[in-house]
Amino acid sequence: MITYPIYLAGEFVKEGDNLEVRCPYSGDAFAQTFAAGKKEVNRAIERAVKAKKALAKLSSFEKWEILSKISQKIHCFRG
Repeated sequence: MITYPIYLAGEFVKEGDNLEVRCPYSGDAFAQTFAAGKKEVNRAIERAVKAKKALAKLSSFEKWEILSKISQKIHCFRG
């Protein structure tokens, strides 16, 4: 079974509770990932708060460029 990491605080990690991904039609498990728990969520919040000051200094266009790159990477995962 394939195991996919989660994206947490700027990096792909294999942390949190195991979470099986199941086919909605057959119910068969075909992959595994992780469900962020309290520890992982708090870590992500701490990193977001730290990033807020740096992001505030960026222009709207610079923020758009970053979000555009992120959306392209997400689209690659969707196939």
